[in-house]
Amino acid sequence: MDNTCIPPELIESVKRIVLTSGDSIARNKQLLEVFGGNQKMVDSINTSFEKSLLLKNQEKAFDKFVDSLTGADATKKIKLKQAIKDRLANRQNRILEEDELLSLAKETLLKKKGVEVSLDSMKKIQTLKRDAVKLESKYKETGSLKDGMEWGRKEVEYIDFINEQKGKNETIGKVFANIKDRISGAYEKGGIIPAAGRTLAETGNLAFSSAFKGIKASWDLSAPLRQGMKVLSSNPSAWKSSTGKSLSIAKEIFNKSNIDKAYNDFRASTIIDPLYNDAVDSGLALGAIEDFFPESPLTKIPVLENIFKTSDAAYTTFVQNARFDLFKNYVKQYETVNNTKPSEDILKGFARVANSVTGRGGLKGLENNADFLNKVLFSARYQTANINTVRHAFDSTLPKEAQVIARKNLAKHIVMLGGLMSTFSAFSDVGFDPNQSTFGKVRIPGTKKWVDLTGGLAGYLVPVFKMANKLSDGKKLGYKEDSAKDILYGFLEGKLAPAPGTVRDIFAERDYGGQKPTVGSIAKNLLVPITLENIGEGIAKDEDAKILALSTLLEMFGASITEPKSKREGSYKSILDIVTGN
Repeated sequence: MDNTCIPPELIESVKRIVLTSGDSIARNKQLLEVFGGNQKMVDSINTSFEKSLLLKNQEKAFDKFVDSLTGADATKKIKLKQAIKDRLANRQNRILEEDELLSLAKETLLKKKGVEVSLDSMKKIQTLKRDAVKLESKYKETGSLKDGMEWGRKEVEYIDFINEQKGKNETIGKVFANIKDRISGAYEKGGIIPAAGRTLAETGNLAFSSAFKGIKASWDLSAPLRQGMKVLSSNPSAWKSSTGKSLSIAKEIFNKSNIDKAYNDFRASTIIDPLYNDAVDSGLALGAIEDFFPESPLTKIPVLENIFKTSDAAYTTFVQNARFDLFKNYVKQYETVNNTKPSEDILKGFARVANSVTGRGGLKGLENNADFLNKVLFSARYQTANINTVRHAFDSTLPKEAQVIARKNLAKHIVMLGGLMSTFSAFSDVGFDPNQSTFGKVRIPGTKKWVDLTGGLAGYLVPVFKMANKLSDGKKLGYKEDSAKDILYGFLEGKLAPAPGTVRDIFAERDYGGQKPTVGSIAKNLLVPITLENIGEGIAKDEDAKILALSTLLEMFGASITEPKSKREGSYKSILDIVTGN
């Protein structure tokens, strides 16, 4: 019991209990009485005593063995017995130190990652990490890609096991199983009302979690033509590579094991890259759970799981592959010009730019509230990233090297969008007026459907121009319909996550389209993926099959389709419509 600190006045009581109690259960009960219910102290005493008992049994066995030896005099036998005793003592100390280290690692994991695990799980975590270190050493010796991928896969297994421990508490079953526990223990814990309140709060947290967001985003491969538009303008090769990897995962939608293998191989290839540690240390969002696809209990329902997993893996692969490619390209450009590695500050600047280009802006002082913001908004980081497209070009907090890249990216994006809009204007209507909801969009000939060419960026520019015009006209905020305040509120309402958006509709007695919400419309808004929702609306309108297929394909890959109300007279006919007779 050398490693257990017992108050002197209790030593005799402890000695009496451990020496006279018949078994560990009786000993545990008596020790709890002595230490006032301190189970941690009792466990420590029991562990030390049982290991000491084991040690004594081993000593007796070895003593008997030494005594049986022939040809050795008494002095040699005494020395041999002492050597064995010392060796056994060292072995015991090593065991106790290992347990203490595991406990320390367990506490560290809780502090750093918010993950509570058992000692058995902690042992597995330690084993996985130890195996990963061995494989890393082997890869560094051989330089073989095969060995590198083995190391990367083991790192992925290590990361996933930690995340799995964290996710064990995030299940529907646990939330609703608590209802019974709450009610049964209600009177002991202060009555039925507080118990019901706690249960309601937990259930409400589930409902307002990001569960519905994951469902709405499934059946969706939107990254290439939404978040990917800025990647396409700044680095076409990164866009091409990321799109290819994303589609290679998407095609495995009916084979869960193939999805996992392809996605984990992508993650492994990222981890073994020489710049991976620099990237992560600089704040590049690699291995992060993307806001559009948060883990949630509802997405683990068998019918939905494969769809969600495919959409999540394909989306995450695109944005994180593009993010890393951009970062590596920035570093390579710097090293080519300066013939030296970028400083830590410059690397962090490159990471901030690459994150924002791929739809993951930083929240700065609000980062600690990211979980709450992610429940309220569809993606707070994506909204910030779009704003950063312009802001980073003039952001004095960025190192000048990163600021120069941000300016070039903005210029390239403007040139690309201008070229696309000019090209499409030759055969269809294109919105060039930033005060109109059609800005940055092209109409599909023969229809009232408009396709967003800006990857969602126009949705931020139009409200800014509209508010500027209202303010320049001298109209007071909040006192007239369509005031600058109304425009801002309307913009923010459109960015709400599904659950808060539904609450808004119920209280306002109208949904975002102006219709009164019903049970059916609420269920559709929460549980039907956006892509399938648009298909259903097209079928209900008896839309032409070719147009429906085209708009569905474009929507699935991220080119938002809308039907804005035109304030101008006449139809939506373009030159192509007239020539073809549509």
